[in-house]
Amino acid sequence: MKKLLVFLAIGLLFSSVAYATSSPIVQTKYYDDEVINISDTMTFDKFDPALGTLNYVKLTLSLEVVSGGFVADNDSTSPATVSYTWLIVAGLISSDVFISPAVGFTMSDTVLVSLDGDPDYDGTNDPQAAIIDGTAPDGHVLDITGESDSSSQFMAVGAAMNSYIGPGTFDIDLTAIRDFEISGGSGVEGGYTNMLADGFVEVEYCYTVPEPMTMSLLALGGLAVVRRKRS
Repeated sequence: MKKLLVFLAIGLLFSSVAYATSSPIVQTKYYDDEVINISDTMTFDKFDPALGTLNYVKLTLSLEVVSGGFVADNDSTSPATVSYTWLIVAGLISSDVFISPAVGFTMSDTVLVSLDGDPDYDGTNDPQAAIIDGTAPDGHVLDITGESDSSSQFMAVGAAMNSYIGPGTFDIDLTAIRDFEISGGSGVEGGYTNMLADGFVEVEYCYTVPEPMTMSLLALGGLAVVRRKRS
């Protein structure tokens, strides 16, 4: 009966282990004055399991356009009002760790642009020599400075989270591409100005560790088992 009570007490001790959430480990990699289209590789440390139990991984991608935009240019002799849709698609990919759900976003807008029919052929009368020029009145510049977006996702279960645990490092690739679509004017062309972006990619580990009092009780429990065996 005494043995049964001892083992029940030890079982209750281990079942009442209390864990405390530690301050998250946050790794942030910044990029600045990157010309869109962007293709960057960023390296992060994996989570050391000796620190505790990993509860989830949070990935964040942020991007802001700091200069530049899109251009419309009418090389026709006919005035035109066109629908100009621009977009920037940004996301994270990796061959080292799982990123599921996906981390990314699409920035987009559609504007109506009115252009006259007085084409500028860069100082010539030859349409083959024309450049895409946003100068009014036959051109228009869509300045998107200040446009921004961000995306965060949590990896909390299974292989997705476990791929972040262990020694060493892993790479995450940031991609951001730009594109546009023009409709409503057969002679209207589109292009870009020098488009630059700033932002960051962040990896956050949230984990728990046994509380100090619990660790002491566990140690005492272990000693009790040893002494009981010896007696």
